[in-house]
Amino acid sequence: MLPSGAITAASTESGGGVATSRRWGAAQERAFRAELALIASQREMQRFESQQQASQRTLRAIRNSPWWLATAPVRVPLSRLRHRSAQRATPPAPASAPAITPVRESPVVSDYCARRTESLQARIRQILAEYRDGEPDENSLAQQFVLLAQLIDRDDSSQLLWVLHTAFTSSLPTIAEVDLLAARREIGRGPAVISSLRRSSTEQPETWAATAPMELISEPVIEVTNTASHKFHTGIERVARTTVPLWLEHHRARLAVFDSATKTLRPPGPVESNRVLRWGEATPVASAVAQPDRILVPWRTTVVLPELAGMPERAARLAAVAACSGNDFSAILFDLIPYSLPDSVAGDLPRRFGNYMSAIRRSARLSAISQSVADDFSGFSAAFTNQGITTPQIHADLLPFEAGKPNKQSLEANRDEVLGDSLLPLVLSVSSIEPRKNHLRTLRAAERLWREGLEFQLLFIAGRGWKREAFDSEFAGLAARGRPVRLISSASEELLWSAYHLAAFSVFISTAEGFGLPAAESIAAGTPVVLSRNGSMGEIGAGGGAIMVDPHDVDDITSAMRCLLTDDARLQTLADQARARVLPTWSDYADKTWRWLADGDR
Repeated sequence: MLPSGAITAASTESGGGVATSRRWGAAQERAFRAELALIASQREMQRFESQQQASQRTLRAIRNSPWWLATAPVRVPLSRLRHRSAQRATPPAPASAPAITPVRESPVVSDYCARRTESLQARIRQILAEYRDGEPDENSLAQQFVLLAQLIDRDDSSQLLWVLHTAFTSSLPTIAEVDLLAARREIGRGPAVISSLRRSSTEQPETWAATAPMELISEPVIEVTNTASHKFHTGIERVARTTVPLWLEHHRARLAVFDSATKTLRPPGPVESNRVLRWGEATPVASAVAQPDRILVPWRTTVVLPELAGMPERAARLAAVAACSGNDFSAILFDLIPYSLPDSVAGDLPRRFGNYMSAIRRSARLSAISQSVADDFSGFSAAFTNQGITTPQIHADLLPFEAGKPNKQSLEANRDEVLGDSLLPLVLSVSSIEPRKNHLRTLRAAERLWREGLEFQLLFIAGRGWKREAFDSEFAGLAARGRPVRLISSASEELLWSAYHLAAFSVFISTAEGFGLPAAESIAAGTPVVLSRNGSMGEIGAGGGAIMVDPHDVDDITSAMRCLLTDDARLQTLADQARARVLPTWSDYADKTWRWLADGDR
């Protein structure tokens, strides 16, 4: 199996494959017309035989009637009748199939066309079997088209159009594409839909998906494209990589990723599965030649999204899954910050978040990671309910407070990297570097305290970020003046948990969060935290173990840090509060969210 990047490359190498698809379509058109002519001829012969049988019954009735026996001498009129009947009974010449002009194709193209026809027939047999329509195993492609047209005339659901589009084009449809098929059905009924689907199928490029088997999945499907494709391991990825393995440990479900080249769902490869289910373990060696072996089609089940989906093609097709497929669609909702504070997020994230929300607002159920996020979504939903548009049910499931417990060996192995060569108390900050994480105010509060003569060291564990020029400049200036400030850009799980346990306290003063995982992890490790009182962070700190501050007030932040650096009794009280809290675990969270998202059970 290819790694995700190689799969995309393999899928797009045949960009000129549209020509092959059109040749396949032309060959199918000729065969289809010949098949229809033969079917028409057979029907004409059946009508002729029925007329013959009716005529024979009429003549037998006449010969046995009293009238016939009484008028035996008078036969001329009846002889003429028999003569005319015999003339009419001359069978019509069978309709000849249109001449099929042979086309010389290369063996590769011929093989592709044969495999694509076989694949389409198998997909149609699956669909007809689901609707128990006819005896699909014994029907040719043209006869399958006739059965499908009849089925479309009887079934007016969008679900049937959605799965037919997927079967014919090897790609998930958008809402607009399903609506177009619905318009075709309203105007020209089943035959018009089949004609439109056949035309669309010939315009698809030659890809692995065109000839791959189609699997209708009745088990819940967990869509994990971003988590499977990237090595980022910040908040959302941490939630997905912790929750999804627990879901699969206790429930039957399937993983799926969106293939951007073919616009369909497929199984993850070994590398992708490892990124989701076994983060941190050795990555398997991927084959350089293998391709995905099937397209996955959720069927009368639930599709669960435990991450964001902002890329336009993926979001548009997930919106159609939610609106048109007959499947339930549910998701974990992390925040609405790109809407509420668009200037606090990177680049085109507000636009991509809009794509994501087009799917989310059509979902059946949402699990918000905090009550604050649930309240935000309820306010957002008012704009839709005022217009008579149904919005999802939403339930708040606060993320768990759980930290790893490093053993003595792990602590000793990571001590030097976490503490450096200093014996000063450690103040820890964990998060990506971006403006709303408020690192500049953390630096400024620390500088005030260093100028007061307090002795401590400040460690940032921070991965990717954006607009970090101001932070980098101020950080470099403090380091140049000899301030004990350090940055670790990449940390293993063991190093992260060691840092929480070795720190005197942590600082998490973000201006806006859907939850605030580093603050929860710090409290779970028994390490007090200077914490923003805004939104969900107020929910985290409410049970103890934190000093709550106004994230926009440097004086307030400085005062809280000074208190924990100088008042050992207060620091110990907060540490005791943190350790005394009865905290939910990831297992608790996985169980609650699965029952809600997959089963609709609160």
